[in-house]
Amino acid sequence: MIDKVSSSDQEYWALKSTAEIGDALCAKVRQYYRFIQESNRISLYRRAYQMYYSPALEGAQLNFTGLEGELVQITVNDYRNLITHLITLITSQRPSFECRASNTDHKSDAQCILGQALVDYYLREKKVENYLKLALEMALSIYGEAFISVPWNATIGNPVGRDPETGVTVKDGDIELDVFGPLHYVRDFSKDSAHGHYWGIPVRKRNKYELAAKYPEYADILVGLTMSPEIFDGMDIFWDYYRAVAYAFETDEIPVFTFYHKKSDALPQGREVFFLSDGTVIYDEPLPYDDVPVYRMACADWHGTPFGYTVGYDLMPVQEMTDALDSAICSNQNAFAVTNLWAAPGQVPEATNIAGGLRLLQCPTKPEVLQLMGTAPEVFQYREALIESKSRLAGLDPVTLGNPTKDLSGSAMALLQSTSVQFSIGTQQSYVSALEDVGTAIINRLRVFAKVPRVAAIAGKNNKQFMEEFVGDDISMVDRVLVDQGNPLMNTTSGKMNLADKLLEHQMIQTPEEYLMVYTTGRLEPLYQNLQSELMLIKQENEQLSEGINPPVLITDNPLIHLKEHQVVANSPEARNDPQIMQAYTQHQQDHINLWRGHLDPQSGQWINGIDPALAGMLGIPSPPPPPQPPGMGPPPGAQPPPPQPGHPALPTRSKPQGMLPPQGEAMNPSAPGQPQSQAPKKPRMPHAPAGSPPGNAQIIANQAPV
Repeated sequence: MIDKVSSSDQEYWALKSTAEIGDALCAKVRQYYRFIQESNRISLYRRAYQMYYSPALEGAQLNFTGLEGELVQITVNDYRNLITHLITLITSQRPSFECRASNTDHKSDAQCILGQALVDYYLREKKVENYLKLALEMALSIYGEAFISVPWNATIGNPVGRDPETGVTVKDGDIELDVFGPLHYVRDFSKDSAHGHYWGIPVRKRNKYELAAKYPEYADILVGLTMSPEIFDGMDIFWDYYRAVAYAFETDEIPVFTFYHKKSDALPQGREVFFLSDGTVIYDEPLPYDDVPVYRMACADWHGTPFGYTVGYDLMPVQEMTDALDSAICSNQNAFAVTNLWAAPGQVPEATNIAGGLRLLQCPTKPEVLQLMGTAPEVFQYREALIESKSRLAGLDPVTLGNPTKDLSGSAMALLQSTSVQFSIGTQQSYVSALEDVGTAIINRLRVFAKVPRVAAIAGKNNKQFMEEFVGDDISMVDRVLVDQGNPLMNTTSGKMNLADKLLEHQMIQTPEEYLMVYTTGRLEPLYQNLQSELMLIKQENEQLSEGINPPVLITDNPLIHLKEHQVVANSPEARNDPQIMQAYTQHQQDHINLWRGHLDPQSGQWINGIDPALAGMLGIPSPPPPPQPPGMGPPPGAQPPPPQPGHPALPTRSKPQGMLPPQGEAMNPSAPGQPQSQAPKKPRMPHAPAGSPPGNAQIIANQAPV
C-alpha cells in the first residue's frame, strides 16, 4: 500500500486513503452512468445496437404486426453490410510495424528489429489484431469510440518457480488485453474533449471463484457478489440480459473495476486501485506504468464532449426509412398476392372441366381480375434513392460494394476504390494510432516486467519460424512503435496488382514467388531484407572501426557499398587524429579492395585473384578491373582476362606471351635481357659535320656520345 492522506487534508478525491477511496470511486461510477441516461446517450447506443443486430434480435424471421397481423415487418440490414465493408476496407492490409530508438547505433537498431518482430508475434500469435478489429467494429457500429486496455498480469503465463514462503506457483506473467465501449469505461464526462484525461475506470467481468482463490482474504465478499449490482440501474442496453441470466440461473461472473490515475503533479506516483461494486478495495498501489494503460480508438470526435461519433449515426434514420418501405411493399404483396375475380351480382361463373385440366367458365358478363397488389413506382424509385444515399453517406463506391458499373477500366476502378479509402481516412488514422499505442505498450510492458528469459516464435526471412529467447533488457532502447499506413491503394487488390507490375517493370522483382507475395500481401520487406542486413553489418563494423578494431571481410561483401559507408568513420577530425582508428580504417578498406580486384601476396610474391566475375555477376557486384601488368609482361600466372563489357569489343590478346628467356641455343644478350645475342641492337649512325664546317666544330661533334 502507498501512503494516502485523509480527505480532510486534501481537496482532490483521488488522494483519499485506501479505506475511503472505494466509496469515492463507486460514487464516480454511479455519477457517470446517471449522466449516460440523462443525456439520452443510452437511447442512442441502444438504437444503434438494435439496428446492427436487428435480424437476430427479431428472431431472424419475418414479423407480423397490426390488429390482426396484417402488416409484415422486414429488415434488410444494409446498415450492418455497409459497416462491414468499412471495417474490411480499413483492416484489409495487415499493418507494418517499425520500432524507433533514441540512438542510431547497431545495438539500438538490432533491438528495434527484435522489438518489431515481438510486436508482430503478439499481433499474430496472441491475437492482438482481433482485439483491435473488435474495437473498430464497436466504434463504427454502436459507440463511435472504443477502448483497448493493455495491462500486465503477473499471474498468467508459464510457471517459472514456486514461492518458498507460500508454496504458490510463480509465473512469468504476460500482457492481458480487453476491449471496452463507453458503457464499460468510466471517465470524466464533464470534459469537453476526449484528450487530456487524468483517470479512467474500465469495467471487466471476471470469475468470482478465481478471484477468491487469488485473493483469499476477500473470498467471502467475492463469492457473495452478483452480476447485477444496483450500480448499473438503468443501464438496460446489456444489463437486462445479464440480470435475466443472474436471476434465472446461477452465474460465476461479477463486475470488477480498476481505477487508473496517471502520474501528475497531484499524484506523482500515479495510482492503481482494484475494487468491487460494493466499494471493497482489493488492491491499491502506485501506477506501475508510464501512462494509463487504456487507449482510445474513435471514428471521429464529438466536439464539445469526450465521446465519439460514427458514420453509423448518419445511416440509422435512412435505414429506418428503407425498412419502412420494404415492410409496406411486403405487406401489400402478402395481403393481395392471391388473385381475386369480380363479377356482377347474381352472375356467378359456372365452371366445367375440360380434358387436360382445362376449365370452361360461363357467365352472362365477363368476370374481371382485380389488380390490388400493385405498388406505385414512386415507392421503388424512392427506395433506390435511399440505398444510394446510404452508400454515399458511408463513402463506399459501387466497386468496393461489389457492384461495379459496366465498361469500367481497371484504372477507373482503382481510382474509385482509392476515393472510398480516402473518405474513411479519419477512422483509418484512428485505427493506426491505436495500433501504435498498443504496439508501444507491448514493448513497454515487456521491457519493464519480462525479467526472466522467455521464448517467442519470431517470423524470419521468407516467413520461416525460429525461436528467439529474450528478456526485457534486450529491448531497453526501443522508445516507440510506429505503423506504416501506406498508400490507400495498397488496401485494394487493384492497387497491389499495380504495384507488383511496376516493380516487375523496374526489375525489382526477380522471381514469380516475389510477384505473388507483393500481389497478395502488398508487403515489400522481403525485397530489401538483404540490403537491410548488409547495412546493419556495416553499422556494426563502423562501431568496431571507431574503437580501432579491424573486423574481418568476406569476398561476397559488396565493396561499393562497404567502401562508401565506411567513410563515416573517417569523416571525423577526432578519428583522423587517432592513429589506431585510422590504421584499422585504412587496412579494412584495403582488405575490401584486395578481395575485390586481387592483390600481390607480399610474402610469396604470387598474385592472388579477386572475386570471380561470374560470382560478382550473381551477387550484383561490378566486375573488378584487370590486374596491373608490368611493362612487357603478360598477366600474372592464373589470372583470367576480364569478360568483355556490353557494347565493347573484347580486348586483343597475344597468342604467345613474351618470356624472359631466349629461344633454346641462343646466348643471353647482356645489354638487352630477354633478347638473344643475334638480335642485339646495332649502334646508330653517328652525325657528321656539314660540309664547310670549321675544323673545331667537326671535332666537337665527333666526340659526342650516342643518345
